[in-house]
Amino acid sequence: MGRDKALIGWPDHPWAAKVVHAVRGAGIGDVLLVGGDPRLGETAPQVPDDRPGEGPAAAIATLARYRPGRSLLVCACDLPDLTPGAVSLLLDAVADGAPAAVSEVDGFAAWSMVALGPGAVSELVAAVDRGVRSVHGCLGSLALRIPVADPAPLRDRDAPAGLVDGWTPVAAQVRGSVSNVSDEIPVMDISQLAELLERGVPLLDVRTTEEVEEARVPGVVHIPLDELGLRLDEVPVADPLPVICRSGARSMNACVLLAGHGRSVANVDGGTLAWIDSGRAVESGPR
Repeated sequence: MGRDKALIGWPDHPWAAKVVHAVRGAGIGDVLLVGGDPRLGETAPQVPDDRPGEGPAAAIATLARYRPGRSLLVCACDLPDLTPGAVSLLLDAVADGAPAAVSEVDGFAAWSMVALGPGAVSELVAAVDRGVRSVHGCLGSLALRIPVADPAPLRDRDAPAGLVDGWTPVAAQVRGSVSNVSDEIPVMDISQLAELLERGVPLLDVRTTEEVEEARVPGVVHIPLDELGLRLDEVPVADPLPVICRSGARSMNACVLLAGHGRSVANVDGGTLAWIDSGRAVESGPR
């Protein structure tokens, strides 16, 4: 999971290796990587994804096939600040009897890492076979949410400011460089966004599928940031097109990318959290 960003820092300090180190530090000796670049096999044993491109839940189903009947701890390979303590928090919850466990940050489940007992694994595999693609869609009603006081180990690292100095983001190489886009990206507040939506202007949401299914501004067009560069033909046209994420970091990254392709865009200040805080209506569930 997090396939492109997993190689940031290669070969000395790839993000995938940092995640593997944290997981092993929590006492898990049997670490298995699912899919991704073959070079990741130097970090830990690696197996091919049974359903490449079908989302994180499908990758977990692949892992379940290689480790049948066992509890699983699954996390994305783009969490370079992950700590053994953050991992152990979920492991302990499942060991104490929770069917599954996920960390909760600012009221939102951080589905980039989840622990599953054997029963939850079976539920997830069955849901994937029915066509469910998101981890939230498979486990939303089963997973115990554990609020965390320190969100740093699970913090978002999609925005350029989150990348460590001197590291080259492989994802940007794949999607095309946007570093030479110098025009300032306009920013709009929630009230301005609401006015545009009332006039029928589309809104692009670049969060993960799990986040969008948990809570979203009604009627958003959803294209995850990691897929944006490959799906430019699906991006709606507006002047400007408002772009939103959770709090405004990833959407700014998306705006820079889109502006580099000649699109008129504006970043929504405060993101979906600001929309929710304003008391405006939200949607949830699969789209």
